[in-house]
Amino acid sequence: MKKEFKIGLLVTVALALLVWGVNFLKGNNLFSQNKVYYAVYDHVDGLVAANPIIIRGTKVGQVSSVKFNNTNFNQIVVGLTFHEDVPLNENSIARIMSADLLG
Repeated sequence: MKKEFKIGLLVTVALALLVWGVNFLKGNNLFSQNKVYYAVYDHVDGLVAANPIIIRGTKVGQVSSVKFNNTNFNQIVVGLTFHEDVPLNENSIARIMSADLLG
């Protein structure tokens, strides 16, 4: 193999590991099939991306995004990514609750 091919292969592998590592540190898994749901709130009070989603004491996902609504800036759209296959009904309610002792 030529020297240029080896360098190109090394750079390609390094870039792939960099992309995977950054996503791993952000809490995203590139090789899983996650379901994303969106909820609209008036107040999120300290909610940030990467906060855990907990159902009955078990972590089943995380908050993927927190953004203002494009049409109504008084509302906030929160992306909820579920890592596991959680059965949710159409009338399910996602509540924001503080898990710390002072909240």
